[in-house]
Amino acid sequence: MVAHSLVPLSPAARRPPPPPPKEKKDPTVTGVQAKVLASKKRKEEMKASIAKLREKGKPVVEAKPSSSSSE
Repeated sequence: MVAHSLVPLSPAARRPPPPPPKEKKDPTVTGVQAKVLASKKRKEEMKASIAKLREKGKPVVEAKPSSSSSE
């Protein structure tokens, strides 16, 4: 007999797991400094991912900034 399938799940069992911990904000960093640090971090992560692709031998096409002015 399968009685355990008839028992309703508790709210905690239905709740999704908590999100992974994020970096806490440093109170000594201003908004502009935080943006600069985040930009540097993204750039380093991008370089690392490109290096991984190159190790695998996949072609890497780097996007060049396009100028919006037309001649």
